[in-house]
Amino acid sequence: MNENLKKLMTPEQLSKYLDIKIRTVYSYAQSGQIPGVKIGGQWRFRQDDIDQWIENKINPTGLDNSRPTNSQIFRVQVNLVKAFILEQLSLFHNLEIGLKITQLNERINNEFDLKEDSKITEIAIEELYKNKLIKYSKINKEKSIIKGEK
Repeated sequence: MNENLKKLMTPEQLSKYLDIKIRTVYSYAQSGQIPGVKIGGQWRFRQDDIDQWIENKINPTGLDNSRPTNSQIFRVQVNLVKAFILEQLSLFHNLEIGLKITQLNERINNEFDLKEDSKITEIAIEELYKNKLIKYSKINKEKSIIKGEK
C-alpha cells in the first residue's frame, strides 16, 4: 500500500490528533480551512498535509522552504497545460481550424513529460471550455477544440 494512503486519517482520528471537537474538523473541512479530501462522500486527511498546515499556521511567512503539496503541484500543472493549449490555438489564424484532441494530448504529454493516463489535460480542457475560452468541434469525425468566445 502507498505510504501516503497509510497516513490517511478519519475526522475522528484528526479530532484526536489535533485535540479539537469533531464538529470543528467538519466545519474546517467543509469551508476549506483545513486540507482534506472527500473519498466516497467521507472526509479523509493526510497526516503530512495536516502537519504542513499546522506549520503554516505557526510560521505564516512561509520562510521555512517547505515543499508544495501534491494538490498545489497538480494545480500548477493544470494551469501550465491550459496556457500551452491556448498558445497552440493562437498559432491558428483561422478560428475554424482546431486541434484534434488526440494530437493535442500527444503534444502535451511530450512537452510536459506527463503519463499517458494523466487527467491533467482532460481537466485543463474542461476548465477552458467552462470558461468559454475554447469550444468543441469535429475535424474529420474526430473531437477537436477551437478558440472560444472570450
